[in-house]
Amino acid sequence: MVLAEANAIGTAWLRAEVIGGEEGERMQRLLADYAEVRIQVYRDIRTRADGDRLDAETAKLQGELWGIAAGVARANPTAVTGLMLSALNEMFDLATTQKRFFAERVPAHILRLLLWTSILAVGALGYTFGVNGSRQAVMSVLLLVLWSSSLVLIVDINRPRQGAVTVSHAPIEWTLESFGPRR
Repeated sequence: MVLAEANAIGTAWLRAEVIGGEEGERMQRLLADYAEVRIQVYRDIRTRADGDRLDAETAKLQGELWGIAAGVARANPTAVTGLMLSALNEMFDLATTQKRFFAERVPAHILRLLLWTSILAVGALGYTFGVNGSRQAVMSVLLLVLWSSSLVLIVDINRPRQGAVTVSHAPIEWTLESFGPRR
């Protein structure tokens, strides 16, 4: 998802370069600002207020970019301006898709099911060891560590902005670097 968004931003930037003139340069500056905001979306959101602030910045930049591109398209309706509008539309769609992706969570009842299944499995293991009259300390510890690690990993993946497994924003940084020095 991040790679697709980075590619869409890069495509829009290149098409703004083809449009040229003052509008193209302004769009390129705004696209660089947009890329920086999108990096913050992937890297810096920890609270709802952070998300709201960055969503507002994203929407503001999208509005400015669309306003310039629509004005250029009305003044000079060519294939290039049509492609520019298409690139911006894809870029905006991917930002919305990403927002939805981060909002998705594993339903609580599934997490509860995993927890109860683990508790029952550990109980069954203990019961089996008790009935057989043997203590399997190494096996018990190994299975408990595996179950616990699996549950922790599932919960960690459920929060893609926090924890050990996070979404990398590197593709957007690479795209921003490819724009060259800021003007």
